Amino acid sequence: MNQETLLLLGGVLLDALFLCLLAWASISDVWKRIIPNIVVILIFLAAICKTVLLATSGSVWWIYPIGLLLTIPFIAFWNRGWMGAGDSKLIGVCGFYLNIYGGLIMLAIFAGWLLISMAFMYFRQVDHRPRVPLAPLISLSAALTVLIYYIPYS
Repeated sequence: MNQETLLLLGGVLLDALFLCLLAWASISDVWKRIIPNIVVILIFLAAICKTVLLATSGSVWWIYPIGLLLTIPFIAFWNRGWMGAGDSKLIGVCGFYLNIYGGLIMLAIFAGWLLISMAFMYFRQVDHRPRVPLAPLISLSAALTVLIYYIPYS
């Protein structure tokens, strides 16, 4: 196999691992209301592998670590009690894995899911502020962003 094929295969395998880790985070958040740190660490390591893979191939790699900057506003949300720390960390490592542009796409999709959830709770006339597990929404947004990258541009 040539180098391009190996790089493509490595990228696809990393994407599959990323999607599996997102599923783990979602299931854990729904059932236990916690996102395990091991999931965040494994996604971080997958992002490092992806960055190294791109750097060795001569591609633009520096936009991936810049995706970690997406964590900054969500730390403020965590500090105000609007979001859990695990959700903030998950958004940060997803931004690292997807790069800054993919992270912004993910956040736009996430905002849409969040608005739909809020509208659903409003129309159901929920009196109290329920604690909504955000990992499934974050994971679905990140998974859709990964799938968008596989759509060929014409």
